[in-house]
This record gives sequence, structure tokens and C-alpha cells, in this order.
Amino acid sequence: MSLLGHLFKPRRAAAKAPAKARLTQLASAGPLLRGKLHAKAAGYFGGDLTGDLSADEEFWLEPGGVIRGDLRGGDFSIEGTVRGDIHASGGVALKNRSRLRGDIHAHALSIEPGAHFSGRLVIGGAAADLTLNLQSKA
Repeated sequence: MSLLGHLFKPRRAAAKAPAKARLTQLASAGPLLRGKLHAKAAGYFGGDLTGDLSADEEFWLEPGGVIRGDLRGGDFSIEGTVRGDIHASGGVALKNRSRLRGDIHAHALSIEPGAHFSGRLVIGGAAADLTLNLQSKA
């Protein structure tokens, strides 16, 4: 099983991560939103948000998605840009080409080559200051 599979363990009701068709889409590419968003179900976001986002279940930030604010919830998979802190009770996955400028508080972390991260990292209570710029070998 991949590290991402360990980060995002399936819920008892589902054998695998939910298919995108069953996820809640909060916004697709383009919309500019201001304020706070809360996702009660597993979901994904590809728009532009200035404000905080909270999620009760797994949450995916799509490529091109931008959040200028803090994220709070269970598990996060980041493919877009975040300028704020992430507070995850589970894991955080920074995908290829993702950008994060802010702190991560989580129990697990996965960083793919090509991801950019600058901030403080707190994993299970242990803290470290990091600036990572991982280059893919493509």
C-alpha cells in the first residue's frame, strides 16, 4: 500500500477512497470566494478562496485551486496553492506542483517531488522549521 493509502485510510463503509462523482464539489476553477467554507462530506475544491476552510472528512484541493486561509479537518490532499496553516487530525499529502506557505499540524505527512513547502511542521507534537523545494526528475 502506498504512503498516501496509509494517510487516507478508507472509512468502514467504503473499501476505497470515494470516487470523485460521489464527492462534494465546493467550487470548480474560476470562482472567487470570500468567507468561511465548511464541508460536511468528503469533497474537493478548485476555485479561489480567501478565508478559512473546515472539512469533516477527506478533502482535496485540485490543481489550480487557491486557498488564502487556514484549513482544519481530518485528511487533506493538496494539489493547488495554500497560503495559511493546515490543522489535520489525520494526514496531509502535498502533491507534485503543490505550494504551501504556512504551518502543518498533522499526524502524518507525504510530500511528492515537485511540491513546495515553507513553514513550520508539527507531527504528533514534534516541531521543526522547514523550507522544502522538491524538484521532480522529469
